[in-house]
Amino acid sequence: MKKYQKNKEIFIWCCELSLNSGEGKLALSYISDIKKNINKKIILRTPELLDNAFDINNFIKNNNKHKIQSSKFRYLTPFVGIFFCWLYFFKNKKCCYINYLPLWNTFLFLLLPPGTILGPITGGSLYQKQLNINFIIRNYIFKILYKISLLIIFLRYKKIIFSTSLLKKEIPSCQLSKCYFNYIYRLLRNYNLKRKTIDILIYNRKHSNKVFKYKKIIEYFLKKNAKIHVVGDNLNINKIKNHGYITNKHINFLLSRSKFTINSQENFYTLFLIEALSNKVKILTDNKYKNLINQSNNKVFIDIEKKNIKNVISNNKYFGLLYKNLKENSITNKELRNYFILP
Repeated sequence: MKKYQKNKEIFIWCCELSLNSGEGKLALSYISDIKKNINKKIILRTPELLDNAFDINNFIKNNNKHKIQSSKFRYLTPFVGIFFCWLYFFKNKKCCYINYLPLWNTFLFLLLPPGTILGPITGGSLYQKQLNINFIIRNYIFKILYKISLLIIFLRYKKIIFSTSLLKKEIPSCQLSKCYFNYIYRLLRNYNLKRKTIDILIYNRKHSNKVFKYKKIIEYFLKKNAKIHVVGDNLNINKIKNHGYITNKHINFLLSRSKFTINSQENFYTLFLIEALSNKVKILTDNKYKNLINQSNNKVFIDIEKKNIKNVISNNKYFGLLYKNLKENSITNKELRNYFILP
């Protein structure tokens, strides 16, 4: 322990650090919080980068070209990260592992070196309830892995951070005091309201757990001459403007001009949704999120089944109340300081 305290360096592993991915932006925010709370030089490693004196401002300023990892490669990089964490652990460096940290990946929590600082744990998303392999894995196997991972975590760590509160229902009540939730809310911003010229902006991504079911809703709005734009995978629907995969800066520009977006079906609070709220975009969702909507603000989140978007104008007052509510439910600066205290 004393060796860690004397050592003026901390090693950080990130599976991904792209400015154009949710995982990358979450990691950069977390590194920034580490820098604020731990006064140590950062040695940062990713699958593409080794930086022995990482400076987050220079990294962003130099227009980082990191690629978003392919779905196949991202299952390998966590184990590469475990190897490097042990390598620096034996060099008496404090270690930190960030992103690609789902609760179902029991091996990560079991194999990382003692005292490794963990990034925000993810998981707990909703999924389409159909009798297929994806449903069986997520509804049955993941539930078992969650229990094993939590057992390991609470044996090895005094405190733990979760990206959202979706996993709260999986945690025994006696262990909740060890958990901090909703780190993702720290990425919420309060941008100035811009002139809205796009009616609906949709983020579409083909994924086994992202089934897009709102085609009829889109067709309904197109009949009302709504201007609908799509980023990500194209939607082959007439009168829609597809932008494809674009930079996060471009997405934020489109969000700043958008009135509405459609919420991801499997996860209530994604980074895209946080950026949409930051740009004062109203959220079209469905009633399976009813409890979460009621806890947030039902004048910002609109039940898509009611098609209730006529003459709805973005109002700073409604967003201001929502921001306040989300910040109150986020992990605090004091809790982060306590979490980052070195052993």
